[in-house]
Amino acid sequence: MDATALALSLDRSRGSDGVISLRELQTELLAVLSTARDGAEFLRRVPEALAVARAYKERLRRGEAPAEGLVFTRNISQGVDEYRQFNHQLACLKQLRAHGVEASPGESIRFVVTNAGSRDWRTRVCAAELMDDTTPYDASFYCREVDRTVETLFDFMRVAPAAHR
Repeated sequence: MDATALALSLDRSRGSDGVISLRELQTELLAVLSTARDGAEFLRRVPEALAVARAYKERLRRGEAPAEGLVFTRNISQGVDEYRQFNHQLACLKQLRAHGVEASPGESIRFVVTNAGSRDWRTRVCAAELMDDTTPYDASFYCREVDRTVETLFDFMRVAPAAHR
């Protein structure tokens, strides 16, 4: 893909910082829990909701989740040369730069995490604009994201522990 086509495909709108499949997971979890008529029934539905999350993680581990559904969108606040810490955003910005595209502060970048522990910008993420049918994803990373989603959803139970005894 040439630099002009790549630049045109960059998402320059203010988007969500979430991942499509994690939003879908949240929706499914809430659908299971929202049918409860009272607190006791809600608590009885928690295992069913956790089973939904486990199924998502199994799908990730088996490589059955399409990578395009795992794309993060991040709005950047600085240019590639201003980053002091190596992170997913910097890795993506370096990939885009290597393909002739300079993303500016205020723009959005999109990427899939391919190897969260990598210190190499070429392998840590894949800019969404550079993805193809063979783009892998880091299943362990995305399973941790599922866990974080579930923890966030049930965080209130730590605030009100008497509610789930």
